[in-house]
Amino acid sequence: MKKIVTAFIIIVSLIVTYTILAKEEPSSELFAKKLPAFSLQDPFGNTFTNKSFSKDGLVLVVTAPILKNRSAQKKWSQYLLKAKAGSKAKLVYLEDMQPSFFKGKAMRGMRKDYEFGKEPILLIDSRGEIRSSLKVPQKKTVVLVYDDNGKLIYSETGKPSVEAAEMIWEKVKDSTH
Repeated sequence: MKKIVTAFIIIVSLIVTYTILAKEEPSSELFAKKLPAFSLQDPFGNTFTNKSFSKDGLVLVVTAPILKNRSAQKKWSQYLLKAKAGSKAKLVYLEDMQPSFFKGKAMRGMRKDYEFGKEPILLIDSRGEIRSSLKVPQKKTVVLVYDDNGKLIYSETGKPSVEAAEMIWEKVKDSTH
């Protein structure tokens, strides 16, 4: 009986530990320290490169078009656009299409909602290669902030908030020349 109770306690401890670790947000130390070279298209086929954005700094929201991320995407867009306050840095969404089961539907929605020439700029990462090179976990929504030299200066892995958006733009302002 004592062995059964001990085994039960060990199993419960492992389950609790795994559950806690699975919910932890990724550390900013894990993300790519330098903006990788890329050439990606928006939903209408216009091509953008990393050099298109690095001149004045970059706020990059890395996400995937899956239902779980929809609320965070909308809130980040709302809060970041409102807090931008004249910054020359670009606000860009990088959509990792790899985990989406409904890629065609997702692309139609993006084409419908995206306005070329307005922020946020929407880039399509068809196979998740850029997301992977940024070291962002698949299916997560993470905000990465790069200075005008393409160096990672800040990351936000928490839930969208007005305060977090203001902090993000403050980091951009402090880092650009």
